Amino acid sequence: MDARHVPPESTERTGFGTRTLDPYAKPPESRIVLLGARVTLRRPAAEEPSRGRTSDPDIQARELLRRRALVTGLLAEHTGRSGERVEADLDRLTVLDAPAAVEYGLVDHVITSRRAAAGGAAR
Repeated sequence: MDARHVPPESTERTGFGTRTLDPYAKPPESRIVLLGARVTLRRPAAEEPSRGRTSDPDIQARELLRRRALVTGLLAEHTGRSGERVEADLDRLTVLDAPAAVEYGLVDHVITSRRAAAGGAAR
């Protein structure tokens, strides 16, 4: 088990993008989202404008490709979708409401209030 699987606590999000990958690395059944949340998927992008030495754009391009592969791999692993499907979904902005995020495999449960998450009430 690697470090991204260690925290056993549940994660509650009102909305998140690929910059926040920790919800996807939580143990099954602990990824929850509020009913009104939206989840966005998008590919990591390069910082604009590129600065530094003339060799820096090459370094930044390699880092961007590494991050893109990491995001694709993590999402594929934690959603059960193929890497090709995740790649296609990340090629454009994908916006999911809470039930669609469950169907996609990003979260396990939709809750109607934060109290339901804190008290362990029926979801």
